[in-house]
Amino acid sequence: MIWNGKSGRWIWAACALLLAVPSRAQDPGEALLGAIAARDPAAVTAAFAAGARPDRPARRPPAFALVDALSATPDAPTRATVHAFAEAAAAAGFRPDAPIAGPMGNSAGSLATRLAALPDERVLFLRLVGLTLPERRCALLGQLIFDREGGNFAAATEMLPLIPPELVATPACALPFTLLANPARRPPPELIEAMLAAGMRPYPDALAALIRQLPPGEDGEGAFRRLAALDLGAMASESRDGARLRLPVLAQLGEDVLAGRAARAEPLLGRWSALVEAAPDALVCAVLPGQAVRGWVSPERPEAAWMEALRGTTRALLLRCPARAFDEALAEATGDRLWTRVLELGERQTFRLLLAAGLRPVGLAELAGSLACAADPRPLQALLEATGPGGPELLVRFMACLGGIEAAREGDIDTLGLVLADGPADAPVVGDAPIAIAAGLDRPDIVDVLADHGAARATLEPARLAFWRHRRLAALARTERPVLPWEKEPDRVPPTPELMSLAPGLGAWLVHGACTEGNCGQAVAVRDGRGYRLVLEDAGYGFRLDRAVGTRARDVLIESRTGAAHTLTTWRYDGRVYRRFRCRETVTEEDEAGATRQRVTEEACGE
Repeated sequence: MIWNGKSGRWIWAACALLLAVPSRAQDPGEALLGAIAARDPAAVTAAFAAGARPDRPARRPPAFALVDALSATPDAPTRATVHAFAEAAAAAGFRPDAPIAGPMGNSAGSLATRLAALPDERVLFLRLVGLTLPERRCALLGQLIFDREGGNFAAATEMLPLIPPELVATPACALPFTLLANPARRPPPELIEAMLAAGMRPYPDALAALIRQLPPGEDGEGAFRRLAALDLGAMASESRDGARLRLPVLAQLGEDVLAGRAARAEPLLGRWSALVEAAPDALVCAVLPGQAVRGWVSPERPEAAWMEALRGTTRALLLRCPARAFDEALAEATGDRLWTRVLELGERQTFRLLLAAGLRPVGLAELAGSLACAADPRPLQALLEATGPGGPELLVRFMACLGGIEAAREGDIDTLGLVLADGPADAPVVGDAPIAIAAGLDRPDIVDVLADHGAARATLEPARLAFWRHRRLAALARTERPVLPWEKEPDRVPPTPELMSLAPGLGAWLVHGACTEGNCGQAVAVRDGRGYRLVLEDAGYGFRLDRAVGTRARDVLIESRTGAAHTLTTWRYDGRVYRRFRCRETVTEEDEAGATRQRVTEEACGE
C-alpha cells in the first residue's frame, strides 16, 4: 500500500470498499454451458459440484447443448465430456433417462434418447445406458420406442442385453410392448422377436394387438412363432359395439377372423391356421366352435380368404374337439341353419366332416327331406349313411319337388335311387301314385326307375293331372311353390295358372307369382314339345293382352308401380320370346304449394 498524504487516504478507502463487496459468482448453469463449449470434462464435473442442472437454463438445456456439440464435433474430447456429464449428473441425482422440457415447456426427450438419435454414437449411448438404474432401463426402452421423432427401434434393440434377466418379467418391462402395439409405431418384427427372446412378456391386450399387426411373410415369422407360444387364453380387454369386454386373446382374434371378418383380420388370415395349431386343445375347443358356427351362418358370402380360414378352422375343430364342444353353439343357431348354410355354400366336404365327427342336425327328417327335394344326392347319401334310413317320406318329398322334363336336374336319378333304397316305390303323394305323377310330368326317366323298383303303371285323373301341371308351371316360373297338405298352411290355395291364346295355334299359360310392394310375378309359358318354355317374365299389378293384329301374336301389357312412378310396359313376341317394346312412365310430382301434377314420358325400351 502506498501512502500519499490526503490522496493516499482516498485510494485506501476505495480498496477497502472493493474488498468489502464480494465479487459476483458465475451462474452454475452458465458455467456448465461454458464447460460444454470448451469440451472440458473437469469443468463439467466442477459445474455440477457447484449446483448445475442438466435442464437449466431452460432457454438452452445443457443436456441438449451437449448432444448438439457432439453432433457438430464427434471427437474424443467431446465424447469424454458427454461421459463426464452423465456421471456427474447421475451422482447429483439426475438420471440420463429423465425427460427434459424444451424451451417451450414441452417434453423434448432425455439425454439418453437424444444421444441414441446419433447413429454414430451408439457405443457412447450404451455406456450411458449402463449409468441408468437397472430398474429404469425398460422405461428407457419405452422412451426409445415412443420417441417424439419416431421410434428409435435400432437403439432399442441394441440396449436389450443391458436389461438384467431378473427384471425382464416385471410389469415395467411389459409396458414397451403396449407402446409397440400402437398401429402408428409400425415396429420391425425383429425388435418384437428380440424383446421376446430376452424374456420380456406383453400384457394380454398388447399380445392380441401385436399378433394382429404383424406383417405377413417371412419377416414376421420369428416374432409370430414366439407370440403364438404365449398364453392365448389370457383375458384381454376389447371394445365392441360400445361395450368393454374381456375375452381370451384367442377369442378376440377368432371374432376377427371367423365371425366378424373385419378388415383388421386381413394380416391374420395367412397365419390363422398356425395360430390355431399352436393353441392348446382345451382353449381351442372352449373358444372357437361358437365363432365358427356364427361364421357359417352369417348371411354374407365370405371372401375366398375368409372362407378358407373358416373351412380350415372347422376341420381342425372337428379333429381336435369332442362333438359336445359344439352343443352350445348349435343351440344358439336358428334351427339347422348351420347345415343348410354349409350346403348353400357348396361345402359338401365340410358337411361330411360334421357328420363324421358325430354332429347331428336337430331336424334330421326335415334336412333329409330338403336334400331329397333339392335332388342333391351326395350330402343326402352322407346323411343317410351317418343316421340310417330316411323312410318312405323321402319319396314323397322328392316327388313333391320334381319338375317336368324341361326342368330335369342332374341329380334326379341318383337321388331317386337313394330314396327308393329306404322305402317302397309306391308311397302315395297327396293321394297320387308316384309313377302316375312322373308320367303326368312327362318324366319317362323317373317312370322307368320307379317301375324297376316295383311300382305298377298308373295314370292321373284329369283334375289331378291339372294339379300337377300347375305345380310344374310354378316350378318352371320359379314362383312360390304350392303348399302340400303335410306342410304349413295346408288350406291355402295357390294361384291357378290361366290358359290363354296369344295367336292362332299359340296357346299359353299365365303363371302368377309372389307379390312384393304391390307388384306380383307374371310369367307366360308355352308348350315346347313334351315340355314347357317361358317366353316372358316380369312383375306388376296388372296384366292384359292387346287386341289381335292379323296373325301376329298379341302384345302383352303389364302395369307396375315403384314409388310415385307408374309404368306401362308393352311386350312384343319375336317368334321365340317376348321382348320389351315400349315403356310409358307416369310420375306424380308435388310442388311447394302442395299441388300435384303428372309427368309422362314414353319411349322405346327394347332390351
